[in-house]
Amino acid sequence: MPFELMGDAGDFAIGAVLGQRQDKHFRLIHYASKTMTEAESKYTTTEKEMLAVVYAFEKFRSYLILNKSIVYTDHSALKYLFQKKDSKARLLRWVLLLQEFTFKVINTKGAENLAADHLRCVSGQEAVDILKACHSGPTGGHHGPNYTARKVFDSGFYWPTIYRDAQNLVKNCDVCQRQGKISQRDEMPQNSIQ
Repeated sequence: MPFELMGDAGDFAIGAVLGQRQDKHFRLIHYASKTMTEAESKYTTTEKEMLAVVYAFEKFRSYLILNKSIVYTDHSALKYLFQKKDSKARLLRWVLLLQEFTFKVINTKGAENLAADHLRCVSGQEAVDILKACHSGPTGGHHGPNYTARKVFDSGFYWPTIYRDAQNLVKNCDVCQRQGKISQRDEMPQNSIQ
C-alpha cells in the first residue's frame, strides 16, 4: 500500500500531509508545516511548490525511504520538472535529492487537493482569536494547553508556535487561574493527627 503525500505552498508558509488509503478512505498519518525564510518567500511559484515537496520528503523520510509513494500537487509544472535537465541549479539539486525515493507525481486541481489545504497556517491576531475561541469559546471548556492546541488542529488551523501560544494563553487565563487545580507543591502536608 503506497504512501500518499500532499504538499502545498503559500506566500509565506509550506505544508504537507502524509497518509495512506484504506478501503478507499484516506487515513492521515502526519501533518507538517513551516514558515518560509525571507529568502524562500522570494522564490517563484514553481520553486515554492517544489520546496514543499522536498520539505515533505525530508520530514517524512523514515516513512518514504524504502516505500513507494504518490505525490499529489496542484502545480502542474512539477510533474514535468522531474524530466527536465535544463532547469535552474536549485531545482536540479532538489530533483537529485528526491531521486533516492520511489514516487510518482499526480497533478490535482487546487480544490481537489483537500488534504494539503486542510490545515491552514495562520498568524498574528487571527491565530490568537482562534486559540481563544478553542480555549474559552462556547465549546472551549478552559482545558489545558495540549488539549486546546489539539482543538485548534481539529478545527483545521496551524501555526509553528501553537503549543507555546496555548501554554501562554492558559497560564494567563483569569478563569483558569481562579478555578485551576491546586498543584502538589501548594497543598498542605498530609500528616496524621494524634
